[in-house]
Amino acid sequence: MVNFMGNKRLCFLDILKGIGIILVIIGHSHVQSRAGDLIYSFHMPLFFFLSGILFDAKKDKHVVDLLKRRLFTIIVPYIIFYIFLLLFQTYIEVPLYDYKYVNFTHQLVGLFYGSPYKDFMLFNAIWFLPTLISVEVVYYAVQKRVKLSWLKIFIIFMLFGVGCFLGKRGLSLLPWGMTQALVVLPFYMLGHYLHPVIQKCANSEFAFLCNYREKVSRYIAPFFFAVLFIVLYIFLPTDMDIKSAYISPLISGVLVAFAGVLFMVSVSIWIRNCSWIEFIGRNTLIIIPIHQPLLRLYDFGFHSVSIGRDFALRYSTIYPWVIALLALLSCLPFIFLWRNIYMRRIYH
Repeated sequence: MVNFMGNKRLCFLDILKGIGIILVIIGHSHVQSRAGDLIYSFHMPLFFFLSGILFDAKKDKHVVDLLKRRLFTIIVPYIIFYIFLLLFQTYIEVPLYDYKYVNFTHQLVGLFYGSPYKDFMLFNAIWFLPTLISVEVVYYAVQKRVKLSWLKIFIIFMLFGVGCFLGKRGLSLLPWGMTQALVVLPFYMLGHYLHPVIQKCANSEFAFLCNYREKVSRYIAPFFFAVLFIVLYIFLPTDMDIKSAYISPLISGVLVAFAGVLFMVSVSIWIRNCSWIEFIGRNTLIIIPIHQPLLRLYDFGFHSVSIGRDFALRYSTIYPWVIALLALLSCLPFIFLWRNIYMRRIYH
């Protein structure tokens, strides 16, 4: 097992990302409302929490260095996927689904604005990429400029309050997902601050939580956090939409999301090794922007087949899970192309 800050990945981090993106796809497949609400209560905070785990202020001397480091890992991929999705929607989805005309120029402005405000970004999940850049920049600035730990926490929650204030009034207007970034700052901070604890968990497999044997202790943390999450979810109903920078009520929303995040972390450590989930986790950058157009294509296909026919699958409870699986499998060619064209040019 290697240290978090080493060059090699901890398997459980890839597993955690893999679980997270699977939940994102299921949530976007219009799964039953109860299951969908459960997923939406924590799935995006999970990704920012995970990003916070990997944060290291020592990597960059200045914010410009951070942006340079992220240029080919997030910024350039964001531009490539945005243009691809714009062309895909304009020339395939609009005529295929008989959508209203997509203003190409308006959407092109959205590429630089980097925020879903005023329909600048119709490609849904891709908003995550510029938002992640904004989170890292803001958090880096706080960590570098503020020396006192309590003051850092205070500033983070003040910024969180500003983001929630704007989101609640439908004013997620700041460019590059900055409003959304302010809302997820606490989760990013918690990931950063809990990094040593999570590292200890990963190395000791939760042995420090109890005096039972290792085989028993592996099951205690996932069970405990599962119960905690379900209880909080039932008794503290919340409405969360990070894309719209909206969490209501604030305190219960954060508590439920944090409990869900801890549950997923404990599950990923418990799984320990699972090659196919790790593979998915290592390729979330491709799956995030690509999966929703694929979901819409499959939904359109099943809808076309079901017209005038008794096509039971489309109206069954397993339908969202079926198209989610098909969309995930259909991401594989894109992953292959990305890794063999873009990644080779960048890293070789």
